[in-house]
Amino acid sequence: GFVFYPYVNIVSISKNKKFILFSTEFAKSLNVENGETYLVDGKKVEGIEVNEYSIYEPSTKEFHYIGALCKYEFNIYPPQTIKEIGHKYYPAGWLDDELLLVETTKDEKIYTEDQDAAVKVSESIIEVPYATAKAVSFSLKDFTLSPTDKFKPLKPWTSYSDTNTGIVGYFDPFYPFKRSLFIDYPKYGSAVTTLTDFKGEKTYDLYELAKEALPKDYVLGDSSFCGAMIDKDGRRMCYYCMQGYPKEILKYKPNDPVWRESYPPIPRREYIIFGLDFDTGKIEKCMDTDKINSEAQKYAKLPIKTGDLITVAPYVLDGFTKESGPMFLFFYVATHFDENGMRLDPGEEFYFLARGSKPDKLEKVGIPIPMMFKQEFIR
Repeated sequence: GFVFYPYVNIVSISKNKKFILFSTEFAKSLNVENGETYLVDGKKVEGIEVNEYSIYEPSTKEFHYIGALCKYEFNIYPPQTIKEIGHKYYPAGWLDDELLLVETTKDEKIYTEDQDAAVKVSESIIEVPYATAKAVSFSLKDFTLSPTDKFKPLKPWTSYSDTNTGIVGYFDPFYPFKRSLFIDYPKYGSAVTTLTDFKGEKTYDLYELAKEALPKDYVLGDSSFCGAMIDKDGRRMCYYCMQGYPKEILKYKPNDPVWRESYPPIPRREYIIFGLDFDTGKIEKCMDTDKINSEAQKYAKLPIKTGDLITVAPYVLDGFTKESGPMFLFFYVATHFDENGMRLDPGEEFYFLARGSKPDKLEKVGIPIPMMFKQEFIR
C-alpha cells in the first residue's frame, strides 16, 4: 500500500576530493483510500518526503549527518497543499577544514500552490516559499554544525552556488515576474533573480540584465542561468540563456475573448545566449535567434523562415572547466508553415551542443535515452 524509494544526489565535492556533500531523498506514499492514515495538524497526509543532507568521507566510508527537511503532502494533485519542517542546505564554499553552508529554515505553515508565490522545483513539485536563512559552518574535523560570520546570505533561496568562483545565485519566489499568455513563470533551480558573490559586494538583478541583453522593447519571457566559471583569462564568467518577447505580448491574457476570436500570430521569440563578466558587468553575446536558426538550417530539411514557430529549450551540462568552456544542450523544434499559414507536418526536432570559450556554433548530437529522463543528467 505504499511506495518507498531513495534518491541520491551529489551536491558538491571538496577541492581535495576527500569529502562529498550528499542529499538523499526518501519518499512514502500513503494509501489513504485503503485506510492508511497519518495526521499532521489534524489533516490527512497523502505523501511524505524527507531530504537528508550529509558529508561522505570516502577514506573511511562514513556518512556524517548535517540536517534534514521533511515535506508533508496533503493533496498531491493540483492545487497541491503541503507543509515543510526542518532545514535545507546549500554549499557556499569549501575551506581547508570546514564547509560553509546556507541553512534555510522553512516557516511551518500549510501552503497551497499558487497561493501568493510560485516556487516550482519542477512541473509537479512545489515548495513552501516562506523561509529564513543564516550562514553555518560544518566542521570537517569533528563533523559538527555551528553558526559562522564568514559570509552573510542575501536570501533563503539559493538556486546556484559555485565554490570555485565564489558566485552565488538566488531565486526570490516573490520576485515581480510578468505574466501573460505565453510567458512561463520561471522555476526555482533554473532562474537566478539575484546574482552575487560570496561576500555580497556586487549584485546583478535579473530584469536589469535582461534590459541590456534583449532587443529594445522586448520583455523577458524566461531565463536559465547556465553556470559560472573562471575562464583562461582569469575572468569570472556567468552564462545565461534568455527568452524575450515584444512588449505588446503583455496585453494578451489567457481566456481573453479578443485573443480567442482573432488568433493573432505568435510574436517572434528572441533567444539570447550570453556571458556576463561578473567583475566588470560587461555582457558578451554568443548567439541570438538568427544565429541559432542559421546554425540549425545546416541540418533542417525545410527552410527556416519568417512565420515558422521556433522553440529552443536550453540545458547546461555540469562539469565544464576553463579548458572545455561552457557546454549548452539545446532541444530545438521548428514548426513550419506555408504561405497561407497552414502548418506543414511533421515539425523538425534536433538536439544541438554548443561549447567552447565562445559558444557560437551548434553541432548536432544524439540523445540515446527518452526525454522523460533528460533531467537526470542535465541541470
